[in-house]
Formats: sequence, C-alpha cells, structure tokens
Amino acid sequence: MTQLEVVHERVTPSPSKADPTRRVAPWLPAAWVALFFISSFRFTGSRSVEAAVSGSASAENGMELAVFGAIGVVSALRLLFGIPKFRPAGIALLSLYSLLALASTTWSVITLFSLVRASQFVALSLFVAASASMWSSGQRSLESDWRRIWGTYLLIVVAASAAGFIWPNWQGPGGARYSWPGIHTGTTGEYLALGAMVALSMLFEGGWNLRRRTRRLLPIFLIGAVVLLILTITRSALAAFLVGSTLVVARASRIRPDRKLILAGVFASVLVCAFAWFWEPLSEYLLRGQSVDQFTSLTGRVDLWAFALSEAQEAPFFGFGLGSARVVLTKAFFWGGVGHSLWIETILSIGLIGATLLTTLLVWMLIQTHLIQRIHPGPVSNLGFAYIAATLVWGISSSSLALPGLGLAVVGLILAAMSSSKRERPAAPAEPGDPAS
Repeated sequence: MTQLEVVHERVTPSPSKADPTRRVAPWLPAAWVALFFISSFRFTGSRSVEAAVSGSASAENGMELAVFGAIGVVSALRLLFGIPKFRPAGIALLSLYSLLALASTTWSVITLFSLVRASQFVALSLFVAASASMWSSGQRSLESDWRRIWGTYLLIVVAASAAGFIWPNWQGPGGARYSWPGIHTGTTGEYLALGAMVALSMLFEGGWNLRRRTRRLLPIFLIGAVVLLILTITRSALAAFLVGSTLVVARASRIRPDRKLILAGVFASVLVCAFAWFWEPLSEYLLRGQSVDQFTSLTGRVDLWAFALSEAQEAPFFGFGLGSARVVLTKAFFWGGVGHSLWIETILSIGLIGATLLTTLLVWMLIQTHLIQRIHPGPVSNLGFAYIAATLVWGISSSSLALPGLGLAVVGLILAAMSSSKRERPAAPAEPGDPAS
C-alpha cells in the first residue's frame, strides 16, 4: 500500500460519550493548544536581551518547561507501553533534527540553555509520534480533535484580542502598533494571521463539519482578525497571511474551479487598484516611519545576517549549539537576541546539517500535503499546505520554528495528522462539546 493510498487526515466518526475513545488521552487537544501559546506569553513583563543572554530564568520559563516536560513524559510512556502505529517518514526527520539539537549541547556556547531548548524539541517529537499513533489506532478521533483544537485556538484569539483593548499594550514609535498583553507585536501578528487562515479554511474547505451558527460567526471573526493584523503593522505576518490565505482559498474543495478563477481575478484587480490609487498611504504604512534605506535593510536585519554568516564560518556544519544566536549576535548587535530569520537562527544553532534537515522536513511536508489534497481533500492538507508555505515566508525575517513557539507547535500538529495511517471514513457532525461547534 503506497502512501497516497492512505488518507492521513481521515475523518473518523465522532465518538459518543459511551465510546471508550472519549476516555483515552482526553488531554490531547488541550495539550496541543497549550503548546501554541506557552512559549510566547510573558505575564511578568518583557525581558531585555541582556537578561536573556545572562541565562537568568523567569517564571514563564518554569511554566513552559513544566508543560513540555509533562507532555513529553506522558507521550513517552504511551509510546513505551503501547504499540506505536504511524507513518514514520516525517516523524523520523523531526526526531533526527531534535536529536541533533540535543547533541549540540555538548559543544554549545550556552550549554544549559541549549539543553533546555533541545529537551523541548525532544518532547514535541514524542508528542507528535504519540498523537499520530492514537489517531492511527482509532484510540482518538482525528477529525474531532482537529476541530476541537482549532476551535479552542480561535476562542483564545478572540479573548486575547479583546484583552488587547482592555489592557492596552500598543508598541512601536508613538505606540502605533496593536499587540496583545504580554506578547510582542510581531508575534501577535503571527497568531492573528494563523487565526484568519484557519477561519478561511473552515469557511471554504469541506470536512470541518461545523454547525450553521458557527459558520455564520466565522466571517465576523475573519474580518476582525484581518483588521487587527493590519493594526499590528507586522509586514512579515501580512505577507505570510497573503500567501497562506490565497493558497487556502485556491485549494479549497468547496469552491468550483471557475469560481476560483473569478476570485483570483477580483483579488488581483483589488491589489492593483489599491496600489495604484493609494500608493502614498500604503507606502507610509509599510515604511512604519522608517527611511527607505532602513526599509530595504529590513530594519537592520541584512547587516545582522551578514555578521551571522561570517561568524558561522567558524562552525559551519554543526553550529554553536541550539539557541546560541543570543550570545553570538549580541557581540555586535545589542538587539540581536535571535537570528531574525529561520535559516540564520538554524545555521548558527546546529549548522548546515540542521538547516538541511529542517529544509528537507518542510519541503517533504509541502509536497505531501499537496499530493494528499489533490487525491483526498480535507482540512489537514488544505490548512497544512497553506501554513507550511506561509512559514517559508515568515522564515525570511522571523526565527519562528527554529525555537519552541507557535510555528514549531503548528508544524508538529500538521505532521502528526499527516502521519496518521487510517483509511478515510464518513465524516460525522460536530459534537456539542466542540469549541467550534
């Protein structure tokens, strides 16, 4: 049986309350949602780059480690005492990457930090394998869990967005950029962009099986998320959203090909007219008060990357240890706590070997979600392909995915769903308990 003969994103009948699958690992959806948010929020206030480089721990670090540690231990026990059943290709790549990150602690310039971060990668790899195994064996319903995970995610986005007005946290020059409390405005943009992509997938892709009242609320959420995303003035998130949302709609199974062409024409016309008629205000918005030179240098990132690549020549294949950019870059850039690029961060951390493994994983996932969507369209491949493509755009100027956070958790979830190996079954209606129902 070839890989394409298997539907990785099967939709199994939603279990009833009497069904034992409801009692197997009921924590699984909540654990995935926790991984989306636990690495990003700073409840005790933001930390300076100097404090981060010094290695001083915060309360948030303790919470993050506790969550990852608990998930990793429970996942390891389920794999150890169960019968793992999943398609191994993608999970093997993620596991190799995690083991390389763990091995980097032996040569790291910040050994303890690298060890902590690498252990989080290992915990995620175990959770991905455990989730895929439970979905493959029928112990959990992928369709139900997928809907519950993303329904909860959207509810948290709504709550956090409201909190952003109740406890204002506007950032940037003059406080012009919207942000959620306790979180960087750029990261806020990433959460909003993903939420908008999820809403679009729910609207236009079959297999979500949402209740009618939920579908009626989705356009309101979508408009609100896009407006707030614009208010963050996060250029990378806006670019990633344009790419991801276009792919969600272009590949949606509920839209006929002729209508997709019409939508593409309308979208292109709107973009051309917007830039033709509103070029001056749009250019001012994108510049964010910067000069043209600052804009073309990506707010100093180009110089940072040039310095990073020159430093990387000292350890080109294995890097300086996971997360070492915060030490290497701050020698010349006081604000360089991270590589501000997925690839730069990865090369500095675990070298060209790690960057090759990560690139191979992302390209493999992109190809597989594309092929699966062509043969067996559904929510996982529709959202998965769009998000991986958006991640490649984000990765140009953001370190998302190179360290624990939203990007890594979402890629892990998509990989776990793709690695499920059950055949497709008839879709079931949403359960009353689902947040998206």
